Amino acid sequence: MISIPTIIVDTAIKHFEKEIEEQTKCIQKKLKAFLHGKTRLRKKYIEYLVKISDQLITMPVNKMDFHRKKLARIISGTTMKTKPFIGFKDSILTCLGYEARRRDFYPRYYPYIGIKACIYCNSQLTITSEKTKFIKGIRKTEFKARFQVDHYWPKSEYPAFCVSLFNLYPACANCNLSKSADPVEFNLYETGTIVKSPYQFKLKPGSVSKFILSQNINDIELEFVSPKTKKGYQSTNETFDIDGIYATQKDIVAELIMKSKIYTPGYKKNLATEFSKLFKNDPALVDQLIVGNYTLEKDLHKRPLAKFMIDIAREVNLIADE
Repeated sequence: MISIPTIIVDTAIKHFEKEIEEQTKCIQKKLKAFLHGKTRLRKKYIEYLVKISDQLITMPVNKMDFHRKKLARIISGTTMKTKPFIGFKDSILTCLGYEARRRDFYPRYYPYIGIKACIYCNSQLTITSEKTKFIKGIRKTEFKARFQVDHYWPKSEYPAFCVSLFNLYPACANCNLSKSADPVEFNLYETGTIVKSPYQFKLKPGSVSKFILSQNINDIELEFVSPKTKKGYQSTNETFDIDGIYATQKDIVAELIMKSKIYTPGYKKNLATEFSKLFKNDPALVDQLIVGNYTLEKDLHKRPLAKFMIDIAREVNLIADE
């Protein structure tokens, strides 16, 4: 629900530089071996992949789009969905090592860049579990991804970018299945400083006063506001059923409303002063403790429901805008 500055991915690429170099060498070796005995069209496609293989994993978004169009022209208007190309596509995925990276690389990569919640719905965890085993007296750590990896350019049509880091969107299983290969108007990676999400949860007028009088959470009415969907893209709300998901979280809204009546600005200031050593003069930390979730836009990917709780907490004046 909010983009990530590309500099964060660039930093991660440097951190995993040696590992990415090894992956690239493996890709080049397998693609060159795959060239033999192929028809002219397939051979031309693979030769192009070999040519750009040193960039495939770390390729920026703009270059990916350029090469995507080049590769589309090579296969002359057909797509990887056609029957003759399905087996060819699967072979490319194998050459690029997509399944292996799901097991051995992504479970360590995404925690490093700070993504722990589905980038589409922000309601489910996308985490990595870590398990230590002793095999013949040697300690080994296994990492297992508790999430799926969605592709902005779907691997069913563009297998060349199945391992390109800027093409990968960690998501919960439900959102990945709902989206399938259809395009959604959301870019996870953007250049520059990202300060605000274009999506917003709001309370319908009168909801707060109705709930305070009745103490009935059914009097709470929510609204999810998203940018106008461009032609050719799916609506975020309809695709991922955002309204339906968050309509089940009215009890959280009720708690935030009650907290807003208890934690007045004066009370919050007194808490920060009385526990100054604990809060380290950080107002955001005070807000985080009271709300029960992260309260800064830059931290939305770190915990489920963060976006929802930030927006509602602002609506009821429990916290201030950044």
